Amino acid sequence: MAVRMVARFINLASKSPSTEVATAVEAEPLSCGNRNFDAFLAGAIDLVCLRAGIDIPAWTAKDEWRTEAFWEVGEEDDTMPGGYRIAWGMAIFRRHGVLVTANDLVVV
Repeated sequence: MAVRMVARFINLASKSPSTEVATAVEAEPLSCGNRNFDAFLAGAIDLVCLRAGIDIPAWTAKDEWRTEAFWEVGEEDDTMPGGYRIAWGMAIFRRHGVLVTANDLVVV
């Protein structure tokens, strides 16, 4: 569910004017209470800012917007080799401790 919500956010933000994206992500949100999901959200905000050509908000660089250990997002797949998401994961999410690939974020 969390992956779908973040993927939809990224998709909607990519269709929005950069001024609206900048306004929407400027203020630091409250924590949802799950550090992994908070880090996932921060990575998504970094990504939409990068794609919109706007500055990434400083609050996403705070330690509380990172996981305590790497967190692998997405469906488990026995056909994937170990470390797949470490190797192919998006760097903008990895900086938050979140291992997610572009394929994990496809909106169907």
